[in-house]
Amino acid sequence: MSTTEPPPEPHSLVLDEPAMGVQAEDPQAFLDMANQGLIGTGTRCCRAVQDDAALRADTRVTLDTPVKDRRDSAGAGSGAVSLWATPVYVADQAEQTSSVEVAEMNRRLRELIMEADEGAFAPGIVGAQKSSLNLLRWSHPAVEWLRGRILAAVQDLTRDTLGGQAEEAAKYPVLAEGWAVIYHGGPCPHQHVHRGSVWSGIYYVATGGADGDAGQLQFLDPRPAAIARGASTGVTSVRPRPGLMVVFPSWLPHSVKATLSDSTKPGIGVAFNISYDLEARMA
Repeated sequence: MSTTEPPPEPHSLVLDEPAMGVQAEDPQAFLDMANQGLIGTGTRCCRAVQDDAALRADTRVTLDTPVKDRRDSAGAGSGAVSLWATPVYVADQAEQTSSVEVAEMNRRLRELIMEADEGAFAPGIVGAQKSSLNLLRWSHPAVEWLRGRILAAVQDLTRDTLGGQAEEAAKYPVLAEGWAVIYHGGPCPHQHVHRGSVWSGIYYVATGGADGDAGQLQFLDPRPAAIARGASTGVTSVRPRPGLMVVFPSWLPHSVKATLSDSTKPGIGVAFNISYDLEARMA
């Protein structure tokens, strides 16, 4: 198959249909403090929680009787609400289209990426190659197919996140940039966030010879206080497999487990960022 020459910058493009997501505050500063065992401004150590509990022992009382159910005859709830939920899209594209279609597109994407000129790749992480950020602008049927799948995922997230406001939000064009990552084995990216975008994600083209938890995408709970108090397991992992697409808020801290791929069968993924042209609102 002939090599496709990547077009010049800019590397982002407008997807076929507009949509819009939401963006939360970057939690990196709080995460840094949590990694040091600190809460808030850093004046109180998380490890002192047990000592603090002992000091308050004389102020507590055991509730012997269960709290009465507050729901009335009209079926009203107890008043509990869910705050700060984090939407994450995880879907096998074979279930969204067909296994035959996905297998063929993965084959073509793999050939396209592996046969690309070395000039299309820039220095990246240890044990991996990372292409320039303009992959989604490459002229190829498989790339066009992938753009459509990314758009569908973003639209699903928009509806789930914004509910009735999704129709109004859909009047803003979606901007996307993407890059290929070829994992040859070894260390992978440490915990990080993607700045300057709203949604980020990855589509797995091939997972190579990796097994176990190698190459797993790991999400860190962005609530360091919950982790410190033992109210969260801290990390949620997603096992990669060909055809799987994962999309998440760009502010959500994440990392990748070290890969153990067979060098003859490297893992391949297409990572991407999504942002919105808020100045180009469509009528």
